[in-house]
Amino acid sequence: MQTNHFTTRVILPVIGWLVVAGTVILPAWAGKTMLDISYFPIVSEQQSVAKQCSFTVVPPGPVTDKVDIEARLAVFNNSDAARDFSVAFRWVSAGGDEPIATGHVSVPPRKVALVRTWAPTTQHVGANEVVFRLTDESGNVQQGRWPLQVVACDTPALPLLQGGWIDLGFLSPGVACARTRVPTEQDARAAIDAMKRIGMNVVIITYVEQNGPYYPTKIKELGA
Repeated sequence: MQTNHFTTRVILPVIGWLVVAGTVILPAWAGKTMLDISYFPIVSEQQSVAKQCSFTVVPPGPVTDKVDIEARLAVFNNSDAARDFSVAFRWVSAGGDEPIATGHVSVPPRKVALVRTWAPTTQHVGANEVVFRLTDESGNVQQGRWPLQVVACDTPALPLLQGGWIDLGFLSPGVACARTRVPTEQDARAAIDAMKRIGMNVVIITYVEQNGPYYPTKIKELGA
């Protein structure tokens, strides 16, 4: 498991088609050039200065050969002018490289672009890497890799206990269970480590606040 990957959903295959007069019409995003792009304000100036992009794959793996994976690339623009980038995603395995999607993104000033694409795992049983390549308008290149094991299986989900819930309320004294001492950060780390030891690689946080947030945040709705 990669460090501290939390997710609340598994992306299952959602590809449909229409058959009209014997012709199969696929959705617009079914081709290998599809990129979904959303824009958000930069919350942390320090984060955006420290790195130009951040990459993750959902589910984080291992996965079966009956699902689609979602590659997510966050592209930061901490400048006062729009910036243009080209983006490419591809599979890399022992059998060679295979393109997933390519495209261009223009990131407005002081924004972060979330670039997403999807890819089926059907033909990729074994050890793989999902790779991104980000090139800016000056030709500077950043690349990243996400190891992904694909397992042949008769069902979309592996027949394993892969994920579970954790409730941050357990860190509050007197909540959920009796304690003889005040909970610590190490207690939380020990709980996650125990889940990892039995093969879990997805942790779902059931809620993030009770009478205020459990961690520093700028989200006003959480009472910061």
